[in-house]
Amino acid sequence: MSVILHETSTPQYWDALYEAGRYVHGISAFECQMFRSYVDPRPDSLALDAGCARGDFAAYLGAWGLDVLGLDFSATAIAQARRDFKDQDHLVFDVHDFVTAPIPSGIRPGTFDLVVCRLSLPYLDPQRFLVDARRWLKPTGVLHITTHITERMPPGLRHRGLPKAAVEELATEWEHAVRYDLDGDGALTCVVLRGPYPHPRR
Repeated sequence: MSVILHETSTPQYWDALYEAGRYVHGISAFECQMFRSYVDPRPDSLALDAGCARGDFAAYLGAWGLDVLGLDFSATAIAQARRDFKDQDHLVFDVHDFVTAPIPSGIRPGTFDLVVCRLSLPYLDPQRFLVDARRWLKPTGVLHITTHITERMPPGLRHRGLPKAAVEELATEWEHAVRYDLDGDGALTCVVLRGPYPHPRR
């Protein structure tokens, strides 16, 4: 009997996909427009792209004048990001597993103006990540999450999204929260979370 490797299990699964030329959900002009409208990213701000994959969205942030640290647990994705965007200023890419590895020493409390988690949260420990993201942000920083909604995904792909109830709970303990959709049926949604708020304690 063959063993089916679940795509959330190992970086090696994702390495194979990226080596085969597979892409995550493409970034449209509409998505960029909505992001800029709701987040208003400022040049010279410091951003973290958590689960940056091949670095495409990080590259948009860099083109808008932000300094971006892109982290992903796929070494292949990071190698491709470094290659594809080697001539673009403002971008640094590195390998990091947000689930199994300790927080990198360079990420300190109050470091970032913006943390982006695009289509990555279902593959992380959401509760831990939300606590960590709050800690990494400056008191007036912004966490932007893009995710599929489980109930609106095909049965074989539901693990790629979050349940509707979990998305609604993302705003817990954040001072301000706004949600908007990127498609007509609400299958792909974004949540914008921001302070001011006290940094949580461990």
